[in-house]
Amino acid sequence: MLADKLILEKISCPLGVLLVIFESQPDALVQVAAQALHAPEVISDILNGNLDHERTEFSLPPLMTLLLREPGTGGSSTPSMVGAVKKWQKSDPQKSLDTWRKLSEANSQLEIQLNFLSKLAKEQCDAYKSVINSCNKLRSEKWIEQASEPNKEAVIKALLGAKEAMLGIRYHMRLTGEAAGVPIEP
Repeated sequence: MLADKLILEKISCPLGVLLVIFESQPDALVQVAAQALHAPEVISDILNGNLDHERTEFSLPPLMTLLLREPGTGGSSTPSMVGAVKKWQKSDPQKSLDTWRKLSEANSQLEIQLNFLSKLAKEQCDAYKSVINSCNKLRSEKWIEQASEPNKEAVIKALLGAKEAMLGIRYHMRLTGEAAGVPIEP
């Protein structure tokens, strides 16, 4: 507890998320920032609005679940990972920009495929449910065998596209970790 009704908890997250619920604590930002001094450049970027992000509304398609796991044991090493990645970005700007661009493209492809799956779930509900229910019991190499009609084939192709995009994301995140000297395993 930092102050009356202000509790700091450390929860691991591989995405580097900082969540603060302010309620009626006017000095909460100062107290939280003081706790985050091990990542001053990141905090400075947040406070000054120097973030390279986009905000888009998104939800997973029906019948899909996002599973997260605790990376390693103990607390999160996200602040030191972020620092190492930022250091690598400064030391090799061309390679880091190229890797970041490819990672962004893979993220965009995943978003496109998941949005398309959501659309298919609305427009072709029976085919979508049938494919999801049959494919969740199979290895991805066997999914295409479930394409007994065009509607099901569209769902399977979108699932395979999402899988490829996720593999691309993992690959480029791993490259980022290797270049920065930190173990990033998405």
